[in-house]
Amino acid sequence: MLKSMKVGTKLILGFSAVAVIALVLGILGYYGAVKSARSVAEVGSVRLPSVDSSLTIARSAENIRGTLRTLATAGLPEELRERQYDNLQNARREYEKAWAVYEPLPRTSEEAATWEQFVLAWNTWRAESDKAVELAKTFDTMQITDPLALQEQLQAIRGSVWKSIAVLTKMVKAGEQLADTHTVRTFLEDGYRSPFDAIRVQSPVILQGLNDIQSIHQAVMRSVVRIRELTAEVNREEAIREFDGVFQPKAMELVEAMRPLRAEAAKAQDVLRQTQEQILGPVTTAQRTAIDLLDKIVAINGDVARAEVTSSHTQARFFKVLSLTAMIVGVLLAMVLGSLIARSITRPIRRIIEGLTEGAEQVAAASAQVSAASQSLAEGATEQAAGLEETSSSLEEMSSMTKQNA
Repeated sequence: MLKSMKVGTKLILGFSAVAVIALVLGILGYYGAVKSARSVAEVGSVRLPSVDSSLTIARSAENIRGTLRTLATAGLPEELRERQYDNLQNARREYEKAWAVYEPLPRTSEEAATWEQFVLAWNTWRAESDKAVELAKTFDTMQITDPLALQEQLQAIRGSVWKSIAVLTKMVKAGEQLADTHTVRTFLEDGYRSPFDAIRVQSPVILQGLNDIQSIHQAVMRSVVRIRELTAEVNREEAIREFDGVFQPKAMELVEAMRPLRAEAAKAQDVLRQTQEQILGPVTTAQRTAIDLLDKIVAINGDVARAEVTSSHTQARFFKVLSLTAMIVGVLLAMVLGSLIARSITRPIRRIIEGLTEGAEQVAAASAQVSAASQSLAEGATEQAAGLEETSSSLEEMSSMTKQNA
């Protein structure tokens, strides 16, 4: 069939085959590049940002949880508590930024359903966290950093007053000298400080109560000094009158004056307890639910990314084998077609060249013969020219002789 084709047809056929091979390889390369770009975009532009945003949201939630637990701790300095509120705002800004990144990203149907559940759980957790923050701020407004320690101080002072009443009642009624007991010596030592001086709070209620108590406490102390003097003078009746008329009423008044302080401390402790229960209860429960759903979202994105990577590897191996096979087949096909076309083209050209060579040799032989004949003719022409010259000389002589004869 190739023998009957024209040279132009054969050349077109060969170049077409090469073009088809190049086209197949180009299509395979382009399709592989498109699939690879799609896989890279899926993993790099969707799945990785989704996982990173989800982890950022989870990390922010954990930071908020730690911040709330810190706010539920008693005895923190005011500047440290203020720092916790700053940390809370920073954590919320951080997860809101991550939320804004994740929200517009495409999601699978399973991920979309999980995200809806997570949003509901997250809003529940946010509401419970806000309640905990409000309780913590309420506790801050009371300005009692450690209500339990304050309660213990007030309880110790109250117990000391009751003990003093009991000891003085027994000693005064028995006519004993006050200076001989440890309890009374504690009150009467030089440089004795009021136990209320050790209370360190910023609460206006407590400070006002302490200010009101100081005068009552001083009156109690003065009565103790007076009783000591009377017992030293062995004036038992006057000492009893001082005890019954001044010391005991003032001591009871002191106990009653401490009641609002104890109530305020108990109120602060109750608010702190509510804060702790809110954080350890509803906040923690809601957060665990939200974080579990967030972990599920991360797992879904991880599974999709791994599936995409596996698919990309499989496609890459397939295209690698297919491209290598197409390249080998194309090279072999090009070589075979080139060889066949070259042979089909060179054979007629070789026959033509052989024919032209034979014709050229014949023409060369004829040319040699023509050249020999031309040479012979040239020699004859030369001889004829010589004869003509002789004839012309003869004619000139005859003409000259004719003139002379004339």
